[in-house]
Amino acid sequence: MRHMFVKNSEIQSSASFRDAFTLAQLGESGEAVVKWCAEREAAPRAASRAAVKENCQGWTIRVLRRLQQAGIVDQKWIGYAESIQEAV
Repeated sequence: MRHMFVKNSEIQSSASFRDAFTLAQLGESGEAVVKWCAEREAAPRAASRAAVKENCQGWTIRVLRRLQQAGIVDQKWIGYAESIQEAV
């Protein structure tokens, strides 16, 4: 398991895409903060399936917490994300 960032990907056409939510309206400075917060959280990694401790949903929740601290995302979205998080 490893992180692989792809610029300009069409996530909505992905086979694993389920739903989308608008969490905040961002200006240029807000976009920069989101990028900064996301880059500060290490993506989940594992040498094998047995070693997996966290999936991308856990990473997303960690980023949402940073965004909430920055005043961009409301606390309710963190609770919602935690409520739909799948088991590892």
